[in-house]
Amino acid sequence: MFKLKLKGGAEVSTLKELRESFNLEAVVGYFKSGDLLTWLEDRFYENEADAISEIDNTNRNLTAKICAVLNVECDDNLEFIQRVREKKSILSDKTDDETIIDNAVSTALNQEDATSMIREAPES
Repeated sequence: MFKLKLKGGAEVSTLKELRESFNLEAVVGYFKSGDLLTWLEDRFYENEADAISEIDNTNRNLTAKICAVLNVECDDNLEFIQRVREKKSILSDKTDDETIIDNAVSTALNQEDATSMIREAPES
């Protein structure tokens, strides 16, 4: 299994280490190359891998969605990240199913969410 190389030359093997040494530019590069998904799958981070695989490379909220899935702070679209956190909180009140909660980024809780997600979806 390979390690991801992040800021300061840190080589990370776990999500905890990834969060501690998070570097948005490097992680987006790993996302675009497919290495982030492979890294997650190799370590059996199934929920995160599934959520990352659902993110479209052309989405305008690409970095915010990656940050939300990995549960890290990033300055790109803080409003989006806050909404994902709210969704996770709401879903946590309704279910204990971690898969559902972890997929909050792609879950519409109301018509406004659904409309927003449709607007942000890449054109086919």
